[in-house]
Amino acid sequence: MEAKSIIILGISPKGKIAADIFQKNNLVVYGFLAANQPVTQKEYYDLPVLGGINDPTFLDLLGENCYGFIALEDKKAYERLWQVFVKQYAQPPMISAIHPKTSLPMYPRLGACNLIASGVCIGPDAIISSHCHIGANAVIENGAILHNFVEIGSGAIIGAGALIQENVYIGPSSIIAPSVTIEAHTTIPPGSIIKDSITSKTL
Repeated sequence: MEAKSIIILGISPKGKIAADIFQKNNLVVYGFLAANQPVTQKEYYDLPVLGGINDPTFLDLLGENCYGFIALEDKKAYERLWQVFVKQYAQPPMISAIHPKTSLPMYPRLGACNLIASGVCIGPDAIISSHCHIGANAVIENGAILHNFVEIGSGAIIGAGALIQENVYIGPSSIIAPSVTIEAHTTIPPGSIIKDSITSKTL
């Protein structure tokens, strides 16, 4: 379902990247909603700061012709805001930011509010849940599964059939072997080569 316009919830570097991607995809970005109150900033990344994320005037715009993208840096605040939308909508009006130079399968299986950078390659039957951040030139091979809130660094490779559970960080240029499981809340340092499943919280 293609959005005709976007409101970005949160003023952050992530929001700036998302705005750039949306504009490259010829979508209209209305502007940003700030997390901090009172709202004093008038502009960010040459786009207007419309108000605060708690202002129902702007949140009520979200729906059939306008989607949102959550770009809050604070994880707990992000999750609280997401739950507001889950309770209010059967299908929250949220969109992912997917760079036009991403290679997607014919039938992509993507959730909401993902940020997917330039040069990413996603294989057939791979599942990207919601709120994931995939860095430039990363590869998600056939049948790999990413749960919610996974961050994949630039140039990392997630092997075919691998399972990356919730809140995992995979550092840049890391390689996760096929069919490996990475347990929730695990941190994989940059450049790692993971051949076996990980069950501890850190390496």
